[in-house]
Amino acid sequence: MKKGILTLVMTLSIQISFSQYGTLNVNVSKPNPMGEALNRISQDAVANRIARANESEAQASNNSAYNEALKNNYSKITTDNLINNSKKYKYIVVENVGGWMPQGNKATLLEALTGAKKYIIIDAAKDFNSRGKEIKNEKKIPDHLINNKEVLFLNWMREDQGEDNRITLLSIKNADGEMVYESLSKNLSYGEILKPLISNYIYTKEQALLKIEDLKKYLDLGLINKDEYDIKLLELKPILLGSN
Repeated sequence: MKKGILTLVMTLSIQISFSQYGTLNVNVSKPNPMGEALNRISQDAVANRIARANESEAQASNNSAYNEALKNNYSKITTDNLINNSKKYKYIVVENVGGWMPQGNKATLLEALTGAKKYIIIDAAKDFNSRGKEIKNEKKIPDHLINNKEVLFLNWMREDQGEDNRITLLSIKNADGEMVYESLSKNLSYGEILKPLISNYIYTKEQALLKIEDLKKYLDLGLINKDEYDIKLLELKPILLGSN
C-alpha cells in the first residue's frame, strides 16, 4: 500500500514539472519598415551635419589663409610720369594681358577701364575692320592711333604664387615707346592697381609741395631752367590752392 502511494506521488511530481517548465514561450518580433526608415533618416541627418561642419571648418580655414594673404600686400611704383598728366591722353590700347588666367584677367581689366569712362579703351587683339571680331596671330591698330601723342599702350602680367598670392606687373608706355607708368603689386585689387587710369590722378597738396621743393633743387643745380620751373609751378599751383 505504501509502495503504491509513493509511486503515485512521484508520477504527479513529474507531470507537474513538465506542465510548469515543458512549455517554452518564444516572442518573435515582426519587421518594422517604418522604424528602419526613420533610423536611416536619423543616421543620414547626423552624417550631413558632420559633413557641413567639416565644410564650414575648411571654408573658415580658406578664408583665414586668404585674409592673411591680403595683409601681405604692397605696391612698388618704379616709374610715374602719369600723375598730374593723365588728361594729356585720350586713348588706352591694351596690348597684352598675360600670365595666370589671361582671358579672365583681360575681361576684368577691360571692364574696369571702360567702366571708369576716362579713356577710350581699345583692345589690340581685335580686328577693328570687322566690328571687333577676334582674329588670330595678328594685331591691328587703327592708323590714327599710331604715333599719336594722346595714346597710351598698356601691358598687364599677373602671376600666381600659391593659392592666395597674386603678383601683378602693370606697364604703360606712350606712343614714343617711353615708359610713362610702371608698378609691381602684390595682392591688390584691380581698382587699386588701375587707380592712375580710372581715377582723377593728380597730386595731393602734400605731394605737390614736395614736387615744388624738388623742382627748386633742380633749378638751383642747373638741371632745369627758370622757364621750365615756372611752367611746372603753374601746373601745381591750383593743387596747392585747391581744397583737396
